[in-house]
Amino acid sequence: MPVDPLRRTPRSWARYGLCTAIVTCVLVGSPAAAQSVILISVDGLRADAIDPELTPAIARLSEEGAYTLAAKSLRPTLTVPNHISMVTGLTPETHGVTEATAPPGFTVQGSIFELARQAGITTGLYLSKDKLEVLATPGTYDRLIVRNTLSSSTVVEQFTTELPEIERLVLVHIVDPDIAGHLHGWMSSEYLDAVRVSDGLIADIREALEDHELWSTATVIVTSDHGGIEMHHTVEAPEVFEVPWIIAGPSVREGVPLSTAVSVHDTAATVLRVLGLPVEGLEGRVIEEALIGEQVSMRRGDVNSDGNLDLTDGVNILRHLFLGASIECALAGDLDGDESLQITDPILILEHLFEGGSPPDPPYPECGMVKRIPTLPCERECGG
Repeated sequence: MPVDPLRRTPRSWARYGLCTAIVTCVLVGSPAAAQSVILISVDGLRADAIDPELTPAIARLSEEGAYTLAAKSLRPTLTVPNHISMVTGLTPETHGVTEATAPPGFTVQGSIFELARQAGITTGLYLSKDKLEVLATPGTYDRLIVRNTLSSSTVVEQFTTELPEIERLVLVHIVDPDIAGHLHGWMSSEYLDAVRVSDGLIADIREALEDHELWSTATVIVTSDHGGIEMHHTVEAPEVFEVPWIIAGPSVREGVPLSTAVSVHDTAATVLRVLGLPVEGLEGRVIEEALIGEQVSMRRGDVNSDGNLDLTDGVNILRHLFLGASIECALAGDLDGDESLQITDPILILEHLFEGGSPPDPPYPECGMVKRIPTLPCERECGG
């Protein structure tokens, strides 16, 4: 029962559906790194099990952040290889674990936990399968909780009761859907009940963070290692490979469906970027389109950065659209807030100038700070 979880809030519609402004801008610096990252891996969670009625907590995160229900698990679609990829940014072929368990003596190298600890960031792992203890390389964590359990309620409870002594980088592993899938079949009533329980545990995590005033500074990622079909997850089928990937937090764009490809091993690079750490030597990529990007100084309407909103700005957009001419700030042309340049954008300029249409929204006529749309570049300082 695939259902798009994005049901926009009034704030979302105001931001994306009612914006009819033109902007001019310049790069002035990167956003402050989030104070913490909570990575929640829901083992065996199929993308098409996400539903606003069944999984309201996950759907809420989708509304508040960026999401896709078509992220890809890596072959082999097994728990340990994909979790190692999730925290190292490497494919199984590169990190070397391609079986259900890691070989004796195997040590995970270069994980996000290792890199975070080297940078003085505290880390914690809360795991519901003992075979995932391979992720906890000695010296890379401040707290380690491992349970081999049929339900992750005790693991999540331990995490929430230990707040506010929160590590800045945390992995919480929720096992319930995988257990139900193997015992009763993926998408069975028992499986869907386990998905509902998992969503409730995510809601518990959120509530605990809010109670301790930590939610506003936390970036939360919810994803999975694989889906499943019937009672297995090693067959070649979309139900096995497609998993959700959802991110929300202070440095994340709001209510954005991700149209580009996302893979499980992209998680590591994105976590590092959010924490403000270097991203080097990884095969996975930063999901840049999910992040706010730099803040910029802008005066809405002044697309050629000459300090005025006039007919020239509309003409410049038309020349860019139909003749390929360059413009100082592509973001300045996005009048209707659809994060692209279209013929409707110069029309809105003309309506304001010659038909008494509404003036641009603030910041206008003075310069002001806004969050840059990553898909639209900008080259010059406001009014410069």
